Amino acid sequence: MGRRGSVFILAMWAALMLGMIAMALGSRGSAAIRVINRAARQAEAAAAASGGLQLAVAVLGQDETTGYDLLNETWAIGETAFAARPVGDGRVTIRPGTLEGPPRYGLSDEERKLNLNTAPHELLAGLVREAGGLPADQAGAVAQAIEDWRDEDRDQRQAGAEQFYYLGLEVPYACKDGPFDVVEELALVRGVTPQLLLRLRPYVTVYGGGTININTASETILRAAGLSPAGVLGVRQFRAGEDDVPGTADDRPIIAPQAIAGELALFVPLEDLALLSDQARDGVWGVRSDVFSADIEAVTSDGRQGLSVACIFDRDGRVLAWEER
Repeated sequence: MGRRGSVFILAMWAALMLGMIAMALGSRGSAAIRVINRAARQAEAAAAASGGLQLAVAVLGQDETTGYDLLNETWAIGETAFAARPVGDGRVTIRPGTLEGPPRYGLSDEERKLNLNTAPHELLAGLVREAGGLPADQAGAVAQAIEDWRDEDRDQRQAGAEQFYYLGLEVPYACKDGPFDVVEELALVRGVTPQLLLRLRPYVTVYGGGTININTASETILRAAGLSPAGVLGVRQFRAGEDDVPGTADDRPIIAPQAIAGELALFVPLEDLALLSDQARDGVWGVRSDVFSADIEAVTSDGRQGLSVACIFDRDGRVLAWEER
């Protein structure tokens, strides 16, 4: 009986161990299945986000006006086109990459902003003053520092900054002496504090051809360009049409930079008209947008997995920036 009892006890221990091993394997199997399912949902959300980009490009391809762009077009106010749209096995919602005013669906054009690599001194200083809230002398100094950062020479402007200044910092680094690659580079420029960068961020870009689309430019940009309050109001009233509501069917376009003086003659004071005409002649103003930004929110078909993407792309679908959040 002693031997049979020992065998029985060993059999019980073996059965217990086998049970524990089976439970462990089952637990690992369940964990593996959860990981696989989560990866599959992530892939589904990523595919939906990519599909959202293709949707945006397709909407741009349906643009009826090829020579100019304004804010009553589907790409700018497309709730039907961009709100919770089914894409593949998921859904996407697309909102502007730059939000001004109440939330809306659609895209934001980069040409409504000031290009850090091409903007003249007066517009840079004007934006730092208007959006950044700095007094004129400090705004001018920051503008000069931006110009010194982006130009190829090492000749320092009177209130700017070149290699000597940056190498003398507690944590030294070289002056770029070349074009901005990303807006965030502004943080390296003399006089640009984190707070100032945050205020300037919605109004500046490094993408596009360098001109500002006068049909879509914000009132902040118009003020930065030097327009008087009456001039800014006049541009707004012309663009908004008879109902005085921007983004509606009766919006009026300026169809070419050389048409600015004629189109706005009845809406803005003469001094503002002369300023806009001179700036248009110098290549500041355009009427078309070719690069766009969007925040794409993608979710899986079961709603359990989501992906948020901030992207910048051109009309041909070429991705210039893609950041998953």
